[in-house]
Amino acid sequence: MPSKQKTLQSAAAARANNSGPLKYVNPGTTSPVALNDSQYVIVNLSDLSTTTITGPRSQGYAQAALDAHLSANPDDTGTMAVLATYETVS
Repeated sequence: MPSKQKTLQSAAAARANNSGPLKYVNPGTTSPVALNDSQYVIVNLSDLSTTTITGPRSQGYAQAALDAHLSANPDDTGTMAVLATYETVS
């Protein structure tokens, strides 16, 4: 009976490693490719330079920071936007 249980466990493990993202990763290693969460900043629309309102954050946090800034500084309306960090000018 123990050999049948071992066979079933091996079959279950084999299916898990032969489908989805684990199909292309050798057992005991990690994938060389990883996706990071996008980071967003507030930029000046005139030149896409970053502002000092907030550093790189999630899109929701950056939008909330921009909304708070525009509430306190209505003259800045239309001059700033939230963009992903890869779209900005360094």
